[in-house]
Amino acid sequence: MVNASANPRKKRRWWLIPVFLFLFLILLAAAAWFYDGRHAELEVLGQKEVLLEYGQEYTDAGAKAASVGRLFGELDTVIDVYAYIPHDLAELGEHQIRYFCTYLQKDYEQIRIVRVVDRVNPRLELTPTVDFNAYAGTGFQEPGYRATDNHDGDITSRVVTEIRGDTVYYSVSDESGNEAFAERPIVYAPTEPVIKLLGEDNYVMEAGMTFEDPGFRAYNERAEDVSALVTVEGEVTPYLAGEYELTYTLETGFGGPVTATRKVFVNPVGVPASVAPASRTIYLTFDDGPGPYTEKLLDILKKYRVKATFFVTNQFPEYVDLIAREYAEGHTVAVHTYSHDYDYIYSGVEEYVEDFMRMRELIHEKTGEYTNLFRFPGGSSNTISRITPGIMTVLTQAMPDMGFKAFDWNVPSGDAGETRKSDQVYLNVIQRIQQVDYGYAVVLQHDIKEFSVDAVERIIIWGLNNGYVFAPLDMTAPRTPHAVYN
Repeated sequence: MVNASANPRKKRRWWLIPVFLFLFLILLAAAAWFYDGRHAELEVLGQKEVLLEYGQEYTDAGAKAASVGRLFGELDTVIDVYAYIPHDLAELGEHQIRYFCTYLQKDYEQIRIVRVVDRVNPRLELTPTVDFNAYAGTGFQEPGYRATDNHDGDITSRVVTEIRGDTVYYSVSDESGNEAFAERPIVYAPTEPVIKLLGEDNYVMEAGMTFEDPGFRAYNERAEDVSALVTVEGEVTPYLAGEYELTYTLETGFGGPVTATRKVFVNPVGVPASVAPASRTIYLTFDDGPGPYTEKLLDILKKYRVKATFFVTNQFPEYVDLIAREYAEGHTVAVHTYSHDYDYIYSGVEEYVEDFMRMRELIHEKTGEYTNLFRFPGGSSNTISRITPGIMTVLTQAMPDMGFKAFDWNVPSGDAGETRKSDQVYLNVIQRIQQVDYGYAVVLQHDIKEFSVDAVERIIIWGLNNGYVFAPLDMTAPRTPHAVYN
């Protein structure tokens, strides 16, 4: 029997195995670490170059660092990043924001460039001029000015002034080269009382409903504003073409009165001249609608491809949308009045024009076009307007002066009170057409009366069979004006 203790060499070999294994693992780990090349990547967040306007608040986007390697990639390892932001970052110029981190005893750094610029122009303010800023013999007296800049502060001392003619020119620039400019007219004080007319001495305007005096300023010998003491004589009627004169008078108390005169020339807008049609022509015209029978009338006109003229009102708002159909189907849509209230529209020129313009706007709303054609309620010869003596004499001149063309008629149908029968309307129209001693007939009917609408188809057939053409009125159509009795 052999005793194990008799071979001590064999007894000691077993512990070498873990020793060699441990050394192998250490070598393997060192090789892996060396191959991985573990390091930190430091990244600037946001833009690496920032352009910042002076005075604009800067918010730093910061930076981040990550642990990365070839073998194990990015690890979820917290690496602290420190930033150095210059204390003068708000000042103009180029600044560097530096970011640092340390990883595995190695330092890393990144830089962000921040450029602070000033691109805002200075502000140049002139002290307002009170009345005058120059007197004869003393020259220009500067009322004052002030210049400020968002970076440089008060730069009034840098303002450069130059007088050229009757104007003072001001300019200033800041340290960044931004500039501001201003100018001031030089107004010289009088040495005696004076009235200065604003605007043109000879004022020219087109006929319309309003005239606004451009105004005036008046000064006494001491250059004190005495405009409140001026009286104005004369009147301008803006809707009637003509020459008017306004006289401005200043009683100063320092001698005789001072006067100034302005002439106002109101020019007519005018309307095209009437041209007689080449062929025998019937102009069918219908007043007072649209109403309950207008759609029926439009169907008849469409059937025979006849175009007519509608002098429309807003008496029946529930039918006013038919204006759009009248226009769309090629008929002429013209103004009669908005209200058709004789007592109102003939109570004054302003009242008539106000009502007229309301209807003109309504037509534009429905058609997209402004019409300049119209018919006076009752015609130019009406006498109900005598509630305001002479108003028709004024309106028949004023409306053409403002560019509007009025149409009366030479063939009354009788549907305004003479008859209520369709047959009689038909006979009245065709007989009176034949009595017209020139080649065109302007027929007056009312599409708010069914018996009159019922006569239209026969009138059209008679006209076509007898060689007439039918046409709508336009700005060059014959007017057949009535006599004016008021």
